[in-house]
Amino acid sequence: PHPMSSLNKVAPVADADLLREAQAPDLEALIAFYVTTQGTQWSNREGWLCDEDIQYWHGVRIASERVSRLHLAGNCVSGCLNELASLTELMYLNLAGNEIQGTLEPLAGLKHLKHVDLRVNQLQGALPLELIRMKCRNGGSLLLHSNPGFTLPVNFSTLCDEGGSLTWHFEHLDLSDCSLVGGCSLEAFQMLASIGSFSFKGNAINGGDLVNFLIGLEGVSTLTTTKYNKTTTTKCTVLGLIEEVDAYNEGLKGTLGALECLPLLKTVVLSSNALEGGLDPLRALANLTHLELGDNTLCGSLESLGSLVALEILVLRNNCLFGTLDPIGQLVQLRVLNVFDNKLEGGLDALQ
Repeated sequence: PHPMSSLNKVAPVADADLLREAQAPDLEALIAFYVTTQGTQWSNREGWLCDEDIQYWHGVRIASERVSRLHLAGNCVSGCLNELASLTELMYLNLAGNEIQGTLEPLAGLKHLKHVDLRVNQLQGALPLELIRMKCRNGGSLLLHSNPGFTLPVNFSTLCDEGGSLTWHFEHLDLSDCSLVGGCSLEAFQMLASIGSFSFKGNAINGGDLVNFLIGLEGVSTLTTTKYNKTTTTKCTVLGLIEEVDAYNEGLKGTLGALECLPLLKTVVLSSNALEGGLDPLRALANLTHLELGDNTLCGSLESLGSLVALEILVLRNNCLFGTLDPIGQLVQLRVLNVFDNKLEGGLDALQ
């Protein structure tokens, strides 16, 4: 039996028995988690299994007699999340920088969970819809950066209200460098894109095609555009809120036409990909201040850039662009310009 001396000093025996009874499910879950994740090898295991009062266990915090926080980041924890499913009052979980394996399913039933940080582990599998549903209600963060492989959920119909809409309360969803597999439907991407802070850099969603990367389309049949004047279907309205696209060196292919449905874009960084075609779709992006398209195979003239009067940074190096620099002379806010290694004609007089 574990000693209870520290508890008995501050509470009568009857109260201690009630507390012990209230914490019994959490105590059992934490002991099982310790055993199954090789607790004897943890970097810091102070208090664990040495004191039955779990509030003194390293990384454990109590609220209303139940475990509310578990913080064991960078602690050599190795194993699965299965045993944590019994911590029904858990609100905060940080196991970043360990060797956590398996799936996220054990967390799907933790209805009070607000902040989850599992970055740099070995998790994989589908993102549970129930976990997404819970995050929609509770908000907070879900940080999964640098795990080996997740499948994006593509059917969000069960998350929507009767009117077919869904209000996200995420503060931050980080799926960057997760080797995301499978496809991402238009509906799924729209909902993900509506999150306040959504990061998915370092993946190749839907085979690396720029259109699919941005809006999850099998083709462009569900997106209608008229050149230089964006017109989209109702389904694309959420995408119009995106202000930044940063996908440097992601192996993306296709044309810039996919950007026409994102009229509020201020920053576009798509250098070092395999993009082709002309620059005409950029005419629709009047809010652009930062544009980097270097090291692609883009072709055509610079004529469409003349209307982007808010541009401050323009990088077009190492493409197949031709014509004169005259349109750039209209960019009075421009501070940084790199157009080397193209087929452009004329001197710098047009920029004065």
